[in-house]
Amino acid sequence: MITANGNGVYTGIVYLRKNQNQGEEYDWGYVGCTLDPAERNRKWNNPKTTNYGGKKVMEARALWNIKLFSYTVLETYTDTDEHKLREKLHERESYYIQKFDTINKGYNSSYKGEGNTGIKKSAEEIARRNATRKANGFHHTEETKKHLSELLKGKKRSPEFRAAVSNGLKGKKKSLEHRAKLSSARKGIAMSPEARAKSSATKKGKPHPISAEGMARINAARVRHPVLVTDTTDNSQNKYDSKASAARALNVNVGSIASAVKTKGLVRNRWRITLA
Repeated sequence: MITANGNGVYTGIVYLRKNQNQGEEYDWGYVGCTLDPAERNRKWNNPKTTNYGGKKVMEARALWNIKLFSYTVLETYTDTDEHKLREKLHERESYYIQKFDTINKGYNSSYKGEGNTGIKKSAEEIARRNATRKANGFHHTEETKKHLSELLKGKKRSPEFRAAVSNGLKGKKKSLEHRAKLSSARKGIAMSPEARAKSSATKKGKPHPISAEGMARINAARVRHPVLVTDTTDNSQNKYDSKASAARALNVNVGSIASAVKTKGLVRNRWRITLA
């Protein structure tokens, strides 16, 4: 588990494992980095581990005796910012991958120093990983979300990427909490004329997104209901053809009229509203 010490400082290492088995791959190495050396070593020492460092190193683990790999910590770094520390570790990991040539004479798969970074994953592999994360209840921390948001600012997505995201979201229902969060995030953001025009053009000719039940409720709400307004100061009465008409006459919000009808309360402590 990745944690900071009592002073909020994270510690990470860049390390080298070298194959000491006697064979044609003798002295081949693997360069890695981690903020959790204990967990990384636990995975290495467990013969049943299936997700250590990528395909090449896993094939080597299956072929050779893992106990005959040496282990050396090349560099140690600390930082109060976990993301900056990761970037530094990946930078130094990349340096040592190139220095020891562990792509050609070792078990690293990328010069970028990020495990499988740069290797395109199949759709099946991506789906499998997403399913595993979902099953394990994986969630990004608020710090990670903020960091990802900063990284993505100003970046334009390709039409293909946007289409893929759109297709992936089709048919998925958002939770009430998610809807509330989206609504809150959009408050005060005005759509540009271009965005409005694009949204309007997209919806033309398409069936209304509101369900039949929703439309029935909307239409029922649109039906005019005559109301009777009684002035409790002198018991005089006036009839209006709708709640909206009564609201205009009394110079109040139509919601106040509707609420008074429902609760049988008074509007501004004076007028009683009933359906006529």
